[in-house]
Amino acid sequence: MMKKQIVEEEQKNFKNLSGIFSIFLLATIITPVPLVHFLSYVGAGIWIVIACLGIYFSILVEKKKKELDIQTYKEIVAFWEGKSLTEIEKAREEGKRPYQTIVYTVGAGVIGAIVTLFFLWILGV
Repeated sequence: MMKKQIVEEEQKNFKNLSGIFSIFLLATIITPVPLVHFLSYVGAGIWIVIACLGIYFSILVEKKKKELDIQTYKEIVAFWEGKSLTEIEKAREEGKRPYQTIVYTVGAGVIGAIVTLFFLWILGV
């Protein structure tokens, strides 16, 4: 019974941290142009604070993922549902991690470049 309560508390804590991180990530993506456009340097300062908070919460989420030994999407979904993966499934997921990191890094770089080029095109630079 106590073990189940601890797992439920860990799930709730992880979901809360993930939700806060998601909000800051969304704010970091959506707010830079309006803030800088309407508030100039003050807006840029506000955006930097939002981005720093997003980074802080992303670090907390990553620490919690390592603590709970959940890294891949499948592991996270299983954790949220209160289930655990079999040893074979766990080994498969651990084998995927290095490749997923590379794909995510390259994907983020490509998306960042596309967004940057889009804003440069809009601004006529």
